[in-house]
Amino acid sequence: MPGRTRWVVLGCLLASTMGCQRFAAPEERINAALPPAAEVLEARQAFDEQARLQAFDAARIDSELHSRLKMRALECAHGYSPSWLQSEEEVRAQLTDAACFEKADRALAQWIGLRHAGLLLAAPPLRPVPAQPAPWLVAGERISEGSFPREAGIAVLHTATGHELFDLGSGERLRQIPRGERSFVVDISDNGRLLSLNQGQATVVLDLARGKPLLRLEHASDQRLFWLGQAGALYVPEVTRRPVFVDLLNGLESDIPTPLHRITAVSPMPVPGRYALLGFNRHAAIDLHQDARGWTARLAQEIEPGQAIGQWPRGNLTADRTWASRTARS
Repeated sequence: MPGRTRWVVLGCLLASTMGCQRFAAPEERINAALPPAAEVLEARQAFDEQARLQAFDAARIDSELHSRLKMRALECAHGYSPSWLQSEEEVRAQLTDAACFEKADRALAQWIGLRHAGLLLAAPPLRPVPAQPAPWLVAGERISEGSFPREAGIAVLHTATGHELFDLGSGERLRQIPRGERSFVVDISDNGRLLSLNQGQATVVLDLARGKPLLRLEHASDQRLFWLGQAGALYVPEVTRRPVFVDLLNGLESDIPTPLHRITAVSPMPVPGRYALLGFNRHAAIDLHQDARGWTARLAQEIEPGQAIGQWPRGNLTADRTWASRTARS
């Protein structure tokens, strides 16, 4: 290395300046010229805050995110590699495929959101289960249905305009989340932290503690996503039309080899780690397994009932069938 260049690089190691960015790797310069969209940065900030709350070591997530950012730059630059003589403005002028960067940013935000959902599944219940629940919960409007998690002392009452979150012990309304566009409730996580919705031709996941959407999936059949304890989630991709179990935090996917393509409910069974997938004219059961890599699932059995079942209503009862919601009219 010529002596002059050696001293320039050494100076960059000692002081972070705009000029020194010219000696960074090509993908880093590309990402600096066209940074990820605000939704990616906000998703990452929210994930980091939750990771700190749970004392979760995010080193592996950081490493994979760095790799994905690198691929974003390399794929959307289409072979262009900045010269160290070019300024940031000149680099930006060469990056003309805006649609590619936008698509990559949506995928990044979704990827971070899925990791965040996995982190929340592993978190403690949103509220402890009370020894004695409140005798009633009062919503601001007519209640259409209620969601009661299996292991948390909260309830979500759904009205035409919102999702109202209550402490099941005190009866206090903790939060009201606007319903927005037309939506249907799909499933609530056992710890009461995540609610999945069929909303606007997509699957939307709400972080109930923050009262904000966590992620949006466009490719789930019937816009249905179901939670399986602390392990992960299950949905049917529109392309394959076969169920897939996903360990959200570790990114592991298990294809379930069954033609059960329309699932209306998922329920734990008496066998530990086994879940029933209930459909229209076919049902199945899967077993979850955990090892050093994370959670995986495999098909345990399939059943074809004697007659078709149009719908499996979620109902307004808790898992142990001791608490129920009722709508009172004045």
